[in-house]
Amino acid sequence: MKTSTLLWLMWAVLLSPVSVWAQSPPANDESLPGNPPILHPGLITCNDGSRWHGFTFQARLGLGYSIETSSDLDSWEWVESIPGAGQQQTVLMRQAPPEPAAPIPPSAPPAPGPRPVMAQLLMQPAATGGGIVLSWQSLDDGRPMVWSLPALEPAAGWSEVPLYARQFSGWYFLISHPDQPAPVPAANPMATVQDAAMLAAFETAFPEMNADVLASITRNQSPTTTPPAPGERRFYRVRCDWGLDSDSDGTPDWMEYQQIFAAAAGTNTVGGPAANPLDADSDRDGIPDGAQRSSDGDNIADDEDADTKDPLIDWAKTPVFRYATFPLPAPGSGNEIPLQINNRGEVLLSPNKLWTGGEMKALEPAGGNVSNCIASAMDDHGVIYGQGKIADDGSCVVTWPPGGGPPTAATAGDDYLHPDERFIPTPVNAGNLVTLQPDGSRQFVATPARYLPDPQTGITRLIPVTGQDGKRVFNRWKVTGGATFTKGAAAAATDLYVAPDGSPWGWVPGEPGPYVGGHHFPAPYQRMARLPSGNLIALSSASRPLILKDGSWQEAKSMTNSFVGFSANGGFAVEGRSALWHNGKLVFLDDLTPGMPEIWHDRPSCGAMETTSGGWTLLNRYQGYQGGPLLESAVGLPLFLEDDQPFTGLDDVSLTAEKITMGSAAANAAMAVGNKKEFWVMVPAGGQSVIRLKSPLHSQTPAIFGSDVITTDPQTVSSSNQLLTLSAPASADGTSVPVKIKIGNVESTSVPLRAKIMKARTLNVMFWPINRATPGTAVVPCPALPSKQEIETFLNAIFKPQLNLTVNVSFHAPENVDYDIADNAGANLPPPDPNNPNSVVTPRNGMFDVDDNPTTEQTAISNGRNGGKINVYVVGGAGGLWPWGVNSQGVISGGFPLAGISSQELKACWIGTDSLPPAKPLPAFLSTLAHEIGHVMIGKGHPNEESGVAPLPLTDKTKRLMHTGMDITDPITQRRQIVKAEWDAAEVWMKANLDSPQP
Repeated sequence: MKTSTLLWLMWAVLLSPVSVWAQSPPANDESLPGNPPILHPGLITCNDGSRWHGFTFQARLGLGYSIETSSDLDSWEWVESIPGAGQQQTVLMRQAPPEPAAPIPPSAPPAPGPRPVMAQLLMQPAATGGGIVLSWQSLDDGRPMVWSLPALEPAAGWSEVPLYARQFSGWYFLISHPDQPAPVPAANPMATVQDAAMLAAFETAFPEMNADVLASITRNQSPTTTPPAPGERRFYRVRCDWGLDSDSDGTPDWMEYQQIFAAAAGTNTVGGPAANPLDADSDRDGIPDGAQRSSDGDNIADDEDADTKDPLIDWAKTPVFRYATFPLPAPGSGNEIPLQINNRGEVLLSPNKLWTGGEMKALEPAGGNVSNCIASAMDDHGVIYGQGKIADDGSCVVTWPPGGGPPTAATAGDDYLHPDERFIPTPVNAGNLVTLQPDGSRQFVATPARYLPDPQTGITRLIPVTGQDGKRVFNRWKVTGGATFTKGAAAAATDLYVAPDGSPWGWVPGEPGPYVGGHHFPAPYQRMARLPSGNLIALSSASRPLILKDGSWQEAKSMTNSFVGFSANGGFAVEGRSALWHNGKLVFLDDLTPGMPEIWHDRPSCGAMETTSGGWTLLNRYQGYQGGPLLESAVGLPLFLEDDQPFTGLDDVSLTAEKITMGSAAANAAMAVGNKKEFWVMVPAGGQSVIRLKSPLHSQTPAIFGSDVITTDPQTVSSSNQLLTLSAPASADGTSVPVKIKIGNVESTSVPLRAKIMKARTLNVMFWPINRATPGTAVVPCPALPSKQEIETFLNAIFKPQLNLTVNVSFHAPENVDYDIADNAGANLPPPDPNNPNSVVTPRNGMFDVDDNPTTEQTAISNGRNGGKINVYVVGGAGGLWPWGVNSQGVISGGFPLAGISSQELKACWIGTDSLPPAKPLPAFLSTLAHEIGHVMIGKGHPNEESGVAPLPLTDKTKRLMHTGMDITDPITQRRQIVKAEWDAAEVWMKANLDSPQP
């Protein structure tokens, strides 16, 4: 599963015609997970003698690096991608003046030629049978490749060479070689053009590699970077991807490499299958490897771990979310400044205002024997705390009851509570004043006060209790129910709060930070919260968080920023600025608040002030910059949406895709074409869809869902876990509308959820069993197919809830066809490639030769056989499908002799097979069938090859219907999801082909 974290190195080099300067590199340990590399600028001499300003960095094995450049620090262009293989990487930026003239040698070194193709390989000794096993990411389509080469025997010296790098002709090989045997694949997969060429070059060069190793010649430098073209001043940055997961098994590549080398050294402590960053199921048990190992040792499987690189982050990922945002009245003459938000979605503002249920209300004024009451804080039960006076007798703590009412003095028996600086309303202490304890009570620290004779006047009045030393006495106070106070144990004079685990929390003069229990913090940690695991986290606006685990406070090194609040239910931390941390990476408010006015998407001036355990978040926008004058505030309600049943009409994937810069504007646009920022749900016209809504909604602050077009049941939601049924009228077919959300009369300014409304359609699919009937040979029959009910049940479980499409299946009688007739010319194929023997196509070659542009073998089968709107030809005796130019050692099916190809123009699918294998007859066939029908409706391209209408970079592609099928461990539970951009493409095809009488 892709869980990539993209970390940007905020370091730049400014180049001018006469000077080079650099901001100092960040002070960090570049070996720590999550940290970027340290760049070292300098003057570099190329192999042609030219001198260049540039920089070097140490590339870590298993990471991905992108070099980007900009002239304005705003718009960045991709320069190149570099795989990390342990090499010292050089990047050239601008040519420097030549050195003073010197005698020219008789034969000057040649200038660099074309840049070689870089191949990063994992080479391991074969566990059985001798030879080696190579793993790499396909150079043609990016799929993981595991290849056995039994004839190549590595020299003995390879055990001493964990890394090897050298250029051979047009190839630059970066080879990782842990001395850890690898299982031999049952059969080598298909190698397409680039992969086949790389393998040929590798086999040719391998004897020389062995000679290098025997002579202890190892080269660990990258090839000289091609000198860039001259230009204006440029800034450079390196993007480092610690989450690179080439095989999508849930374990990042660098961790798998680390485990391989540790296993070779006998020091690996990670259980589960043998690590291989390019093989998702190395033990072939049908379960992704990342689901069977915990790389960081926190007992959370990698594919579910919120952060695989930090054992302190010991909880499972929480679902993706988006905020509905509700504006608060702008600060005006009343000077309404937000102080705190609670788990009921209520906001306390100064002076004495409460935003609740979408309304701004003034707290009831003092009455009876209390006066001059000022609210300071509130708790999750709705009790508001502050200070006031009892007549002229003295100050006391007062509370406003939940739901309204005048303030009353807080008492416990004869004791009143006396306020001090803890009750001064500031955003820093508002969230700490009253803390929730494990027993459900709320506790805080205050001085008891009693009616006593004044020592000077003798008049009885309210006086703070003091000890024998004349200093005030402090106690803990417990609040239960609405506002019932109980006096607790004595507290130290330096205790300001009670930590959420019951420990005393305070400051000692002269110390840099607070203490909690017996631990003194090294920095001003201002807040504490509980994590999903139940552990405590200490938060500071100036330092990384600390987590209390196994009795000690430890720095959360993977949480690279300072944070001011943590939501245990949501699994996210708010930064105080425009970023949040969620599931191991930073996300930004502008991505979490789609549709919110653009002024809120200005990162320097907007940020999250506070969040609650349930996830209610207080957002602020300032003038110019954070910390400037407050302009406005909003309440953020996080919505976690899920399909009630998997793959039934909710697109919660497209909004998780990341924007990748790949070079040209056209390439960038192609990669981002399917990206969305909001959830999408397909609602049938005249029907309904059901989703599950998880949120911190509360009976005190319910939300109203729906609009004139979309209605919901229930309309008002006040539960944290609610099934929500969305309905649309038949007349709304073809429209896309926002699902409006209100709290009271306040409508959300963001749009976290949109609905696409699609009418019901029926697709007739005709199956044509094709027997191979080559003259002079026995007829090879098409194998028996699944039943009509089996096929329709599977297809309709995919297409009905996601496209409102019902598939109706019919079967034609088997037909004998002599289809093995194609050659290159007659098949409309490119001419043979002299360097690729697999590109030669001949008649009677025993193969079903196919291409995206249908060959004569495909049309020999499809011509005249058109009984359905889509026709499926199941071809017996095909031995799989054999695309032009591929190696004949494998089939295009990832392990079983079954594969498909389709033509949108002909509305046809061909599935080639010798037999449906006994181990996976139904799943293999049905998954392939649904995928090929998808191609007819949606078009070409595969998301795991970063192509098609929705590449959705850095998302889990194994869920997607349009995944190629490589690395799919279970075709029934994987490869089923259709996303929003694919809904749109399919709707265009259905309108053109189904909104008229069908055959």
